[in-house]
Amino acid sequence: MSCHIDSKIYRRQIMKFFKITFFILFVVTSSLSGDILAQSNPPVYMTLVSHNEDNSPWTTYNFYKPKRDLLVQIADIVQSKGAVWSFQSDWKFLLGVIQFDTGSVVSNTNGKNLIRWMVEDKGVICDPHSHEANGYNYADVAYLHQQLGITPTKVVGGFLYDTVINGNNWENLENGIYGRVYTSYFWKPDILWGSGTPLHVNDPYPLGAWKPQSMANYYYHDSSKHLVVLGHGCENQIEDTSNITYNTETIRNIVNQLNSGGLPDTGFYPAFSIFSVGDLNASRVTKISQFIDSIAPMINQGRVIWKSLTDIYTIWNTTYEKKPFWVMCDDIPVSVQQISTTVPNGYGLSQNYPNPFNPDTNIELKIPRRTFAELKIFDVTGKLIDILLSMELQPGIYSVDWNAVKYSSGIYFYSLVTSEFTETKKMVLIK
Repeated sequence: MSCHIDSKIYRRQIMKFFKITFFILFVVTSSLSGDILAQSNPPVYMTLVSHNEDNSPWTTYNFYKPKRDLLVQIADIVQSKGAVWSFQSDWKFLLGVIQFDTGSVVSNTNGKNLIRWMVEDKGVICDPHSHEANGYNYADVAYLHQQLGITPTKVVGGFLYDTVINGNNWENLENGIYGRVYTSYFWKPDILWGSGTPLHVNDPYPLGAWKPQSMANYYYHDSSKHLVVLGHGCENQIEDTSNITYNTETIRNIVNQLNSGGLPDTGFYPAFSIFSVGDLNASRVTKISQFIDSIAPMINQGRVIWKSLTDIYTIWNTTYEKKPFWVMCDDIPVSVQQISTTVPNGYGLSQNYPNPFNPDTNIELKIPRRTFAELKIFDVTGKLIDILLSMELQPGIYSVDWNAVKYSSGIYFYSLVTSEFTETKKMVLIK
C-alpha cells in the first residue's frame, strides 16, 4: 500500500515537473520568437542634413564669421554624440571659406579651413549642393571642394525632380557633367538626394531608394540607369519654431510602423532631419543637439542607425541587392491621434479593444494637462518590446493603435507613464 501511494506521489511530481517545464519553454519560446521577429525589421538609416544657399551673403565677413562659429559648435556636437552630418554647401559659401579662412579665423579649426577641418577632424560629410545659379553648377561646387583640400563626394545634395533650371536638370547628371565656371573639371555623381520642387511648393516626400527613368517617369525604376535616388523622407525641418518632440516622433512613427507591421519589412528606409545654415543661431544649435539626444534611445535599440548618404547608398547596393522601394510619407499610418480636445477630469488608460485581439488593437488615453507621456508594451517576462508613444501631449483624449502582427500569441502588458500618473493593464494576443 505504501509503495502504491509513493508511486502516485512520484507520478504527480513528474507531471508537475513537465507542466512547469512546458510553461517555461512556452514563455521563453514566445519571448524569443517575438525578439527574432522584432530583429527582422529593417532599421531606419538616419542622416542630419544641412543646406547653405547661394542667396545668402556668404562673401560678407560679418555674415560669414558668426555662422562659421556656429558650424564649429555643431560639428563638435555631432562628433561627441556619434551622429552623422551631411553638410551640403553651395558655391557662394565655399567662396566665403576661400576668402576668409586665414589667420586668426582658423584658430578654432586646427589651423585648417572650415570644410577641411569638418571632414578631417570631425567626420562631417561635405556633399555638393547647387541651385544652378549665376553660372555655377554641381561640378563647379565639387571643384571648389577639391580646391579646399577635400575629395568631392558623388552626392547631388538637393535637386528639383521635375524642373529644368538654367537649361540643366538632374537627367543631365546621369553621365556626369563639366563645370560651367571651371569648364575643364568633370564630375559624375552616383546619388540623388532631395527631389524637391521650386520654392518647395507641394514637395513629394518619398522614403526609399530607386533608379528613376526620367523626369517624366520619375517613380519608374529603370535598372539600366546609373543615378540612385535616396528619397529624403518625411518633412523633418529643424527651425526656430520647431517642437523637437514632433521631429522625434516623425522618426519614431516610422520605427513603430515597422515594429507593428504597418510598413513592410522588405522595404528600405533612409530618413533625414534638415536645417538651413543661413538661418543658424544659438537657439537652432541647441535644438539640433536636443534632436540628436532625443533619438538616442532608438539608436541604442538598433532601430535607427546613423549613416552617411554614401553609406546608405552602399547598403542599398549590397545588403538590399538594389531592390527598388519607396513609400510616400502621407501613406505611412500614424499610430497616435488626438480624437478629442475636451479636457478630461483626470488621467485615464482604457482597456484595449478588442481584447483578446489579432493582430490589431486600440488603446485610449486621457490627458488632463500638458505633460510628457509614454505608452510602452511589455511581454510576459517584463521585457520592453515596443514604445508606442514618447512625447509631450496637450490636454485631450488620444487614440493609440498597436499592430502585433510580428509578435507571438500570449499575454502582454501596456503602461501609461507620466510624471504624475502610472497605470498598467493586461491584454491577450491570440493568433
